[in-house]
Amino acid sequence: MYVLNRLFSKSLKMGLYDYCQLETSDDDYTLVTRDGGLVTMLELHGAFQIIGRHSFEDKLIELVEHLAGAMKKPGYRLQFVFSRDPEDSLRVVRRSTDAARRAIKSKHLDLMGLIDEREQVLSSKTAAECCYLVITTTPAVLATPAVAKQALKKRNEKAREVRSGLKPGEFGQSPFVVIDELRQRHASFTKSIYKKLSATCQTDVMKAACALRAIKAQIHGPSVSDKWVPALPGTRIPSRLLKESGYTGDASSVMYPDIGFQLFNRSPEVADEDRTLVRIGKEYHAPLLVDMPPADPGAFSGLFENIDSDIPWRFSLTIDTGHDKIRSRIGNKHTLASLLAFTSSDNRAIRDAADELMSLATDGILVTAYMAFDTWGPSADEATRRKNLLTQAIQSWGQADVVEEVGDAIDAWCDTLPAVKKTLVATPFPDELHRVFRMAPFSRPASPWESGSLLFRTVDNKLWPYLPGSSRQTSWVDLVFAPPGFGKSFFLSASNMALLTAGAQTELPMIAIIDIGFSSAAFVDLVRESLPREKRHLAKSFKLRMTPDMAINPFDTPLGCRRPLAVDRDFLVNFLELVLTPAGHKGALPRLADICSRLVDAMYEYFSDNNQPKRYTRYVDDAVDQAIADHNITAARNDEVTWWEIVDALFQAGLTHEAGLAQRHAVPNLQDATTVLTQDQTIRDLFGKATFEGGENMISFINTGISVAIENYKILSGPSMFDTGSARIVSMDLSEVAMSGSAAADKMTGVVYMLARNILCRDFYRSEDSLREIESPRYKRYHKAIIEANSQVERKLCMDEFHRTESCEPVRNQALVDIREGRKFNVQVALLSQRLQDFSPAMVEFASNVYVFSKGITEDSISEIRRRFSPEPDAMRGLRTYVNGPDPEEGSAFLYIGSVKGGSGKVEQVLRLTLGSTERWAYSTTHEDVALRRRLSAQLGLNNALRILATEHPSGSAKGYVQSRLMDAGLAADDSNIYETIVNELVVRHKTLVR
Repeated sequence: MYVLNRLFSKSLKMGLYDYCQLETSDDDYTLVTRDGGLVTMLELHGAFQIIGRHSFEDKLIELVEHLAGAMKKPGYRLQFVFSRDPEDSLRVVRRSTDAARRAIKSKHLDLMGLIDEREQVLSSKTAAECCYLVITTTPAVLATPAVAKQALKKRNEKAREVRSGLKPGEFGQSPFVVIDELRQRHASFTKSIYKKLSATCQTDVMKAACALRAIKAQIHGPSVSDKWVPALPGTRIPSRLLKESGYTGDASSVMYPDIGFQLFNRSPEVADEDRTLVRIGKEYHAPLLVDMPPADPGAFSGLFENIDSDIPWRFSLTIDTGHDKIRSRIGNKHTLASLLAFTSSDNRAIRDAADELMSLATDGILVTAYMAFDTWGPSADEATRRKNLLTQAIQSWGQADVVEEVGDAIDAWCDTLPAVKKTLVATPFPDELHRVFRMAPFSRPASPWESGSLLFRTVDNKLWPYLPGSSRQTSWVDLVFAPPGFGKSFFLSASNMALLTAGAQTELPMIAIIDIGFSSAAFVDLVRESLPREKRHLAKSFKLRMTPDMAINPFDTPLGCRRPLAVDRDFLVNFLELVLTPAGHKGALPRLADICSRLVDAMYEYFSDNNQPKRYTRYVDDAVDQAIADHNITAARNDEVTWWEIVDALFQAGLTHEAGLAQRHAVPNLQDATTVLTQDQTIRDLFGKATFEGGENMISFINTGISVAIENYKILSGPSMFDTGSARIVSMDLSEVAMSGSAAADKMTGVVYMLARNILCRDFYRSEDSLREIESPRYKRYHKAIIEANSQVERKLCMDEFHRTESCEPVRNQALVDIREGRKFNVQVALLSQRLQDFSPAMVEFASNVYVFSKGITEDSISEIRRRFSPEPDAMRGLRTYVNGPDPEEGSAFLYIGSVKGGSGKVEQVLRLTLGSTERWAYSTTHEDVALRRRLSAQLGLNNALRILATEHPSGSAKGYVQSRLMDAGLAADDSNIYETIVNELVVRHKTLVR
């Protein structure tokens, strides 16, 4: 009697487990159905490249041709399940921001408010998305009924051998239901699909436990923890002192619990308010079944665009194979319709439709398809409202139509869940495989990074994370093109903030920014204010001036090193060539690089310990003299003592800072070059009679060039006086020394760019290999400790306003060297310019990330973008459509072109950078905003100022407001009184925000 009751209840689906076909797992990646079939779930993250209409059709044809053989056979099922939920976006955003929070905490940064704002802004403008492909191999795949019968017999005999029966416990998982003969077929079919989809779409094969967690999340929503793990064979058996079954001998209590029970820990119920709705917990679901498929199936993207972005929804497309069986059934209907055609025009329509399908079956593959949708809300009324919106969107997609299941709404809702059901209640419809695949959701955009500290979003509001310095890329070179006002400086600050908040290291990254203007200083100020007081020296901004107190000697070497490291020597040769090339001269002077190379070596040789080392002189450096006196360094009492000997003595005493100060006077400088030119016999022998164009003697020409350079560039005249100390995040503003408008100004710009690069990131290019070039064991141990401490620290060199180096070929050459060498030293390089022409073919070749913030205003600009970066046609269409300059609400749109390891390697997407009010205020460079921010910061501190400004002006700018106040008061644009007035008003109005 009990068995009869159970059979009856199962037929009526009276228990949760009756809706679920999943029995157990067969291995780490495969689930087993109750009838012995096998199931594997793939997660389809989306495509790295934009897939437009034409490219989509091409990829679709390739996919169908690849799967044609298997899809023609019966017994296979593919189920695509796509879900989009704008109300669950915060969880997705936090997947990235949680890592940023850990980084901020480990680095002791006061930036949690910024992360809070980022979560709020992005969660309001994005939606959580997931897409799965469930691959099922059923017993019907076996060649004939006889083969299937034999396989089932073999399975039953195996169960009898252990005397437990096929199902030892009614509510436990049976290890015996799997049909062995299906394993090879299923593995082969799954591998074939995965291989082909991976060429277009980022695809992961899900472990069985992860697949069940994903199914459970589709059932219960965000309440499912990411840490939930199902009980499956291989895990600890959760034995329960519970009698779950009514028949004797049931072993359910000591078996892995039924998967249906594990998935449905909360019972779905038909809603009392509306029998077509399903209530599960506090959520009401409104399932819809497609009763009439699209007459002309459009791509899934068309459906996606039709559906209101504010409603959550799920779509299931199930495809069953069996070409011959479907063709046979259509043939029968065709015969009947032909007999009755003379009595009814409707039957003629049936005959015509059947004729169309039969013609498709001649060259294509027929499959059976089912479609179902679901939307949900916190109340029955809201779920109904959303159902109506979803219905309208479906109906406008190829004239499809839907019905509400009035018999069993739970059954209809289960149709939309991945892998749960064997028998579907949605209307089956036959169609050609290509047409059905066109409706599948595998063309959504995707990021190669599951999470990242730089958060973009697609133009249709999918979160698109990027992780700087990721191992998914072989190098880290950013090329950024943006005209003035298109968000270039905002992007640089945001990307540097992403580097700062990435990784688990407790040390700050090393970031060097060369800028013309104060935009990067705003970012450094934000970092400095966010650090504890005792660490604020680690973030500094400077403005370079052509004054002796800012003297920089590019010939400085690492502490204790008598000669430059190889990478530094290459820089010096390049720098000397720039200094000695006459202003306005195009191209390299013949043999100039050769003599510069020899001159650099000769200078260090000339002032070496065994030749003509520089003698120590008192009163040159007070700090060095004091250290000598305090530590009783006797070597200094000798009148013949050299600076190198002082360096060694101070180092031996543990005074590394003072030793470094002394070394500045031991190494050669540019002024010494004239002495070496006249004294070095090798140079005289090689170049004494050499001449440049016009007949001028080469050595005489160089002597003159050095003298002119020392006169024009005061900061090159002697030992270094300026350094960045222990700062790790540094910006250098070159606006006072990087001029434009003449050949001499262009040359000066090149010189100061090179000097800034030298002083800011000289220490970037040190590695274990560098130790081989250091001769002294003592100094080698010292540098080894520093290199090891910094080995995992991220490093980044940024050169903003790169177009200002247009006439400085050596600067471009040095940038290319940094790009080529960066990967070896874990250095990221970012070049930002207002001109596309500033990025040479070699730079583009090595670039891992290209950001195009403008399509230009002429067709020539479009052609130049296409010529330099070779984006696909679909990417160019996206650029034309969406990249139109910054928007206060949406942010800056840009075309991203990147490269990653694996697959096609190329990534192309149109993305948006959307920042919150605080970040926009922190990075703003407009005159009015900067003036207001500085004055308010001076009074309250930067973080307090940003909170107040973001509250008062959430758009991220007060430019219009300030101009309006100036006009009302009849004041000049630069009148400071109005700023003081506004600041005082803000302090009074928002005193509660001050911490």
